[in-house]
Amino acid sequence: MSNNAKIIIGIIVLLIIIVLVVIQTSVTPSPVGYESATPTPSVTQNAPVASREPIDVPDQPASGNILVRSVTMPADGYIVIHALSSDSSMSGAIGNSDFLTKGVHATIRITLYGKGGVAYKVNAGDRFIAALYKDDGDKQYGKGDLAVPLKDSTGANIVQQFKAL
Repeated sequence: MSNNAKIIIGIIVLLIIIVLVVIQTSVTPSPVGYESATPTPSVTQNAPVASREPIDVPDQPASGNILVRSVTMPADGYIVIHALSSDSSMSGAIGNSDFLTKGVHATIRITLYGKGGVAYKVNAGDRFIAALYKDDGDKQYGKGDLAVPLKDSTGANIVQQFKAL
């Protein structure tokens, strides 16, 4: 075999290797068993649509306390918890975080409240929405804060559905 033939074969092999490397590095598989923890809720009141980020609220044991693992607030405001009824309509607020500044926050605990100061009763299987709302400027949670839900880059309300286990 001549030297020219060996060079041509070498170049072809090198090109094949480069193509295989490019193909392999351009395909990024999802981790095995990965599923989004943020289903899109079907709610009729205010019709929020779930966003995959920036709020992380896992399904959790049935209690009057909610754990938000993390949240990235696009503006100063609050995390507000709403109950979902069996027909997927959303209740008024049944719990809220303290005032949160714009930015990343972790391990936020929210106590649920019922009407008249009575603790909110949570049962296994109950479904909830955690929604982000903008502060009205006074750094105190109140009804005016519910008027401005925070939205993601697509214009959807930033919410996450979760349930009591």
